[in-house]
Amino acid sequence: MGGAQIALAHERDMWDGILPDGFTSGQNPISYYQLESVLLEYPQILEAGVVARHDENYQCQILSVYLALQEQPTNEEAHQRFVEEVIDYVQSHFELRCPIDVKIKDKLPMTRSGKILRTVLAKLN
Repeated sequence: MGGAQIALAHERDMWDGILPDGFTSGQNPISYYQLESVLLEYPQILEAGVVARHDENYQCQILSVYLALQEQPTNEEAHQRFVEEVIDYVQSHFELRCPIDVKIKDKLPMTRSGKILRTVLAKLN
């Protein structure tokens, strides 16, 4: 790859045609797998998928966390409390400098082999 191609690839968050499997928070690279593994240890979470997206308004990345739960929160107050607990739990395990957006779904999109389809999650943003 030449210099111009590298600059364009970096601009599109790609390197040699491969999308990175994670995001950067400050100077720390964090893989989606690390974050999803920590989330799966939290009570009530059956499935977890994470994607990062760049926000033009805030000039930073926003971390979108998609969760499928054993049992859905019963009301809006319980839902909000659960979301805040999950955000606190993630921030206690990782030094994140980006906003976290938690979304609860009935089921996350997966391949036949049971891997999260992050490309589908990224389109939901």
